[in-house]
Amino acid sequence: MWDKYLPIWRKHDDKQKGKKRGKKESDKELLKHLKSLENAPLYRGVGPISSDEASSVTITRNIRTRKGKWRTVPKEVEEKAKKDKGD
Repeated sequence: MWDKYLPIWRKHDDKQKGKKRGKKESDKELLKHLKSLENAPLYRGVGPISSDEASSVTITRNIRTRKGKWRTVPKEVEEKAKKDKGD
């Protein structure tokens, strides 16, 4: 079915196989930069500003760790998030 309706999907897969993943050091630098943007001062100017005019926009999502008796994330992830939030 994929070959019938989206014949180029195999070409995209072949391109991804040839690419090497970035280095862990650059990932750490990127994460550090993104966290610095998260802690940047908020806009306090006069009037509204559009996302096109802003130098960066941060959207934070929170999820519940439990739904009734079911876990939506592993316990280790929940503990790490609590530890990081406490810092």
